[in-house]
Amino acid sequence: MAEVISLSGLKHSDAIARYQAALASTLIQQNVEVRNPSEFTASIMLEQISGMRLAVIGSYPQVLWRDSDTGFTGEGQLYVHVQLGGRCVMTQGRNTVALRRGDMAVYDADRPFSIRFETEFTIALFVVPRSAVTIDPEDLERVAATNLNNGSELSRSTGPFLRDLAEQAVRLEGVHETRVADYASAMLVDLINDAVGNTVDTEVPLSIAARFIRAHCGNPELTVAEVAQAAGLSPRALHKLFQNNGTTVARYIHLQRLGRARALLREADPSRVDLEIIAQRVGFPDADHLIRVFTNNTGVDPLEWQVRNHA
Repeated sequence: MAEVISLSGLKHSDAIARYQAALASTLIQQNVEVRNPSEFTASIMLEQISGMRLAVIGSYPQVLWRDSDTGFTGEGQLYVHVQLGGRCVMTQGRNTVALRRGDMAVYDADRPFSIRFETEFTIALFVVPRSAVTIDPEDLERVAATNLNNGSELSRSTGPFLRDLAEQAVRLEGVHETRVADYASAMLVDLINDAVGNTVDTEVPLSIAARFIRAHCGNPELTVAEVAQAAGLSPRALHKLFQNNGTTVARYIHLQRLGRARALLREADPSRVDLEIIAQRVGFPDADHLIRVFTNNTGVDPLEWQVRNHA
């Protein structure tokens, strides 16, 4: 469940103090300098999406920074900063980058940084454990505070996905939330590795498409066009990519849904199993569709399969 901190309606001096305390409690302690204290307000939404932390912050022109005298650590975390609105200038080490709406950058919370917001702004911060990214400190220093929108296929697909996730995070729940979080975490790690020049995958578009399908196959309205857009390909190119790997997009989607259906059937009480509910949870429009696809792929209908395989 999202934690929302709104500082509207407070005295400006109180709002600034509460804002700095909220940043420290939800993210890391950092210094704040507000350009016009008499007009200050802010909001922070903190969302724990399965194992991934996301913060969406909206406020007025200001500077956020930490320096060598601050005396705290960032607990081994990297922050992937997505500019949802307004603009800013980020500095870490020798690098300085100007970010506008849609741009992305990474910075190391364990090292001094500054972010100067020149306008009213909204940002999303995705927290990535430093241990999840296998890169040398020198490489991380080289890419910190640089624009990750570098024109690669990965960055073109990651940006829109992260922006949509920041806007829709509060609507996620249950199994779907876990899948999306796993997919997003993998994309964030790949994005950072891609920026430093590490090999992410020899078939990056295929990997992205497969992850997108695994994250969204519970949606019965998932289309090939949506998968292709996530992978940075045309639908025709996506079809060819899957065919070159011995399958089709539709079959891969069906296999992911069937895998989830089998897991639910194993766990369900045979006397109370409801195929209509299972169909809806795994992405089939109705029970008849589930039965047809399940039988075509396994040779038996779902209820017979459950009798044989019930946990």
